[in-house]
Amino acid sequence: MTNWMPIAQTIKDRGVRGLVFNGEPSQLAKLEQALTTLGHRPDWIDATNNNYSPAFLKDAGASIGFQNNVADLGGVVPFEKAETVTATHQVKAIFDEYAPNARMSFPQLRAISAWLLFAMSAAECGDNLTRRCVYDAASSETSWTAGGLQGRIDLSNPLVPKSCFNVEQATPEGWRPADFTPDTGLFRCNIPLYKFRTDYGSPMTLADVGKTLSDVE
Repeated sequence: MTNWMPIAQTIKDRGVRGLVFNGEPSQLAKLEQALTTLGHRPDWIDATNNNYSPAFLKDAGASIGFQNNVADLGGVVPFEKAETVTATHQVKAIFDEYAPNARMSFPQLRAISAWLLFAMSAAECGDNLTRRCVYDAASSETSWTAGGLQGRIDLSNPLVPKSCFNVEQATPEGWRPADFTPDTGLFRCNIPLYKFRTDYGSPMTLADVGKTLSDVE
């Protein structure tokens, strides 16, 4: 996309009050610059956690102070709490020591959580380190927090959605926790779940390829 103004004009003409954007930080930044030039400010823009980064703030420039950008981190401790949350501080210290020129990203935080889960599960398996053992060990976790990197989730029942979330807001001073009424530390939990009633089909299972969990070794 070389010119975001036509899209911004359409958003303004149709009176869009809320916008969910899936894309790269540079793309949303250009769209918001066009919206700001037109003087149009939706009530909120869900930048999604893909754009929860310093790069988005830099690229968006002055439009950050005009637009209302929020991002749901899904119950993961934000970077801004690294000095007060031990686990996040430890991750930052690891980067400072082993990759001082790298910039931490939100996907990296989630990846570290997954890696910690694997490492803990593998340690429980000991000499019996198989895929099935690691799977069973990980699936037995009922209150996984990755050592404090995120809110508690029950991995023993993957069909139940996560009950905690947290929201960050983009400001000229950087990303900051939004006013979303947290009730459990940094998170808001136990919110009513929305049940989708449309038939979206069923996901593929092991049975669809003639296998069972017993075939995982």
